[in-house]
Amino acid sequence: MALLCCRRRRRAPAVVPGMEGGREGGKEGGKEGGKEGGRLVGGLKTEADSTPSQSPRRPWRDFYIERENTVAQRVLRKEKELAEEKAKEDALVREIEAQVWAQEQEERAQVGAEGEEEGRARCDGKEGGKCQGYTLAASVLEGRGSNVPSAHLMTCIHQANRGGASASAALQAIPLAKKVRKQQQQIEKLAHIVGDQLHHIHALSEALTEMERATVYLMSRFDELESD
Repeated sequence: MALLCCRRRRRAPAVVPGMEGGREGGKEGGKEGGKEGGRLVGGLKTEADSTPSQSPRRPWRDFYIERENTVAQRVLRKEKELAEEKAKEDALVREIEAQVWAQEQEERAQVGAEGEEEGRARCDGKEGGKCQGYTLAASVLEGRGSNVPSAHLMTCIHQANRGGASASAALQAIPLAKKVRKQQQQIEKLAHIVGDQLHHIHALSEALTEMERATVYLMSRFDELESD
């Protein structure tokens, strides 16, 4: 009996006034303390951390959008610079062609003047109705038709038919024409190289733009998944 009484007393302790309130207060205090500790450790986010201005998702999106705009501006600036360089090269090509044309006209005029003087001096001794100047020029130009430009060749033959071209003038025109032709080939090759570079840069800019768009899209999807 004594043991039963002790057990009953242990199972049903006396109720002290204010005990229930202390238990509830302890539970609430424990919850608040746990929240505060989580904030200090970093386990929970405060309201200041979850504001839109300081959200960790928004800076990433802004960074990639700003980077995409920067790349696009850089590509446009590069294309503009290349277009300006190509315009300068075209102007230089036109200037060189004009100088070559003027030099060619001057050489033709000089050849005509020298041919007329020599023709008048040599036409006194004609053989078979032809001038000595024509005979000499024809002998020099035989077998050289493939190496002489058509304009200079026709000029020399025309002046020779008038008794005004000489072999020395024809030989002087050949190196000049070869030099002009070589310069024209170099200019054409340079124009092709510039065109290929412009094409490659345009393709590269399109690839960079697509890559930046894909990156922004992936980051937005990542933000959506993180928010969920």
